[in-house]
Amino acid sequence: MEGRSAIRRFPRGERCTQCGDRKYYVENGMRFCASNGHEIEGFVHFDVGDIEDSGQKGAVAKREKELRKREKKQLTGLEGKSLFLEALQLVLRSQLLWLINDKGHMEELETVVRDLWDLRIRGFSALVPEENTGEGELEMFNSQPSSDAESGVERPKVQTLSWDPERGTDWPIPRLVETLSMCYLGCLLLRIPTRIGDFLRWANGGNMPYKQVVSLYCQSILARRILILPQYYGLPQEIRDRMLPHYTTVFKWPLHTPLEGGELHRSVRHLASGYHYNYGMTFPRLNEVPMMVQYAKHLSLPVETIRTAQALSAALECSFQFPTSKSRSFPVDHPEILLPALIIVATKLLFPFQGSQLSSLDLEGVPALKLDWGKWAQAQGDLEDSASRSRREKPPFQDVNADEIVSMSAEELDSYFKGILTLIDNRSEDPITQFFPIEEPPPPEGLIPDAPGSEVDGRARDILTAVTDTPHVHADQDGPAPIHNKYEAFCTVEDLPLMARKLYTATANVAGIRLGTLVRAVYMLEQRIIIWQRIRRHL
Repeated sequence: MEGRSAIRRFPRGERCTQCGDRKYYVENGMRFCASNGHEIEGFVHFDVGDIEDSGQKGAVAKREKELRKREKKQLTGLEGKSLFLEALQLVLRSQLLWLINDKGHMEELETVVRDLWDLRIRGFSALVPEENTGEGELEMFNSQPSSDAESGVERPKVQTLSWDPERGTDWPIPRLVETLSMCYLGCLLLRIPTRIGDFLRWANGGNMPYKQVVSLYCQSILARRILILPQYYGLPQEIRDRMLPHYTTVFKWPLHTPLEGGELHRSVRHLASGYHYNYGMTFPRLNEVPMMVQYAKHLSLPVETIRTAQALSAALECSFQFPTSKSRSFPVDHPEILLPALIIVATKLLFPFQGSQLSSLDLEGVPALKLDWGKWAQAQGDLEDSASRSRREKPPFQDVNADEIVSMSAEELDSYFKGILTLIDNRSEDPITQFFPIEEPPPPEGLIPDAPGSEVDGRARDILTAVTDTPHVHADQDGPAPIHNKYEAFCTVEDLPLMARKLYTATANVAGIRLGTLVRAVYMLEQRIIIWQRIRRHL
């Protein structure tokens, strides 16, 4: 018989039915309360020995733990900024692949731009995480010109050019528009004659990965199967889920606000000044001759314009470099604005706007030509640049106030809310939201096709054949007698006559700048030419 065991405690909720004692002991297979020895009925103790001797008592079923769906945590603070930089780097690489594969740029462009990107974000890697990991402020994209840009004077502050990691949380994060500026500076280092106006047209037209970096990835899975899209895609959904809303809005905003040429020109100028300030880099001059040829083709101007523009630039000793060391600069100091200004001045010297008269400019070996400005303006109007149209088109919900929303019709409200929907991320897990389904955002706009080079050449040839004419020379004359016309300079946009406005507007569209900026740059260039002529007379 088994002896008395040690005193044990009843399981939770059990006790002696007679005295209420909570402790018991086992003796001869029976259980008794420890205080009074009352027998606890319904309990028989068996000693089964070791586990090997106990045998199989029955199947044991384990209950599987329910897998809980964990929501991905959005990264904040320094981690959030680092993820945003990775997203910008992905967009930058997509743009480089597009330039190399679609536009035929040399493969070395990717290496050069990668080095520029490493120099730009080198200060961020030295930042030390702080205890307060609150959301850092990010300068949002804004297409509206600043007061200095509107007045035509740029005064870059030294603090804004510094990329020193000692600035801490005030360290300047790159903006989305800087990815385009960095690609342009890479082309400049490799002497590739790609203009800022080209980048502006590609970005606003949806061809280059900039405007639709968010919507492109939605089509990438299907596109990889049927080979519609190339090997570069937009921003992956996994990255968008981990970013804060004010970061993802940066990539969505270009869908609704077209990039302005002045913004891209300022970004290139500011980025070039930043490299000069932080690393002492000096970018080479523009490859101006091929760019002048591009302007002559897009504007359908005779080749004599290029020769005259070259002569003017040589006389004025134009450097065609970014004024990175100047604390104050004017639009004409920007090489990408100086170049179209030279084209306009050369065109006005060769082909005055008064009827079909000849120019008084005496150039040896250059045949005198007449240009019918009426036919030229009509041809340019019929073939308006697509980039200018996309830049002027504004979505219906831009700059809408509360009164206008109240007065909208049902169709206008649907269009308004669909546009707002593309700026919002639906991440709510509340089951009540299933009773209020949200419509899918509208599909991305169709791409604006970019005219191939052969089409531009053919269009320029056809227009020049129709609008130019060589005057007849009589046998008793050495050449046509030039008519001495008075050169006209225009200070403001309001001073432009009809034909001059057509020329200035078409050139501004090709260059990707505002009409007022181009008018001021041309006027400043004309003043410099006058000063140069006066100095030459006194020498």
